[in-house]
Amino acid sequence: MQEHDEQVDGADLAEAGTDHTQSYDLISLVDAARHGDSAALSDIYERFCDRIYRYALFKLGDSQQAEDLCAQVFLKMMESINRFEWRPGGGDGRQINPAAFSSWLYRIAHNLITDHVRREARRPAVSLDSVASYLPDSKDPASDAEAALFREQLAIALDGLTDLQAQVIALKFGSGFSNAEVGQMLGRSEGAIKALQYSALQKLHRLLGPMIESLIAKKLWAELVSKKRLMTACSASQPRGWTIVCAAIHSIPPSCAACCSLV
Repeated sequence: MQEHDEQVDGADLAEAGTDHTQSYDLISLVDAARHGDSAALSDIYERFCDRIYRYALFKLGDSQQAEDLCAQVFLKMMESINRFEWRPGGGDGRQINPAAFSSWLYRIAHNLITDHVRREARRPAVSLDSVASYLPDSKDPASDAEAALFREQLAIALDGLTDLQAQVIALKFGSGFSNAEVGQMLGRSEGAIKALQYSALQKLHRLLGPMIESLIAKKLWAELVSKKRLMTACSASQPRGWTIVCAAIHSIPPSCAACCSLV
């Protein structure tokens, strides 16, 4: 694939809005990094580290392994970024597509995770720490047993997704990528990503709906809503197990309308 040499007009991008300005900044950063600019490499790391870590955590279920793999991803990036080439992505087939870099970086992470899982001879597990941290503390053995059963059923439900559904859920809720970004990474249209996400969440809803309604409605929902902690629980600073639960059950209590923006 040939690299596109035409210069991007920064003024036109500035007029187009913040997203285009950020895209132009990424193009500039990557091109500088390709020429050995250590500050640009550092900026790229800061921009993508959290997403790559969350994706690895979602897939591996272990924070230490996720940290180690995240470091490996960026070491691999530094070793090979000089071979990265932009892909045309505009309607005229000439404009540079900024999503090409995140797709390339994701493929590095995906390949390293796949290699790790094969070496460990086990399937990747979803970390449920974020869900457990929002379940209420209780001295009631019955409540504890109910919470433990919920975590077990959540793990089983997530494990029951197809590989492609699991990838979409991991990228959307594990790393916070948009539908368009996930589509670029998986080579699917944005509409296909929406369909895969919908089918995955419907499956989680069918499997978990009654249990969540019982556990959450009785013990947790009122507390989260009343203290306005819902969006904190779903924030980018947390692993996304709880976000997936919210998205999967957004039709159960009417007050969960806030979660619809995540879907």
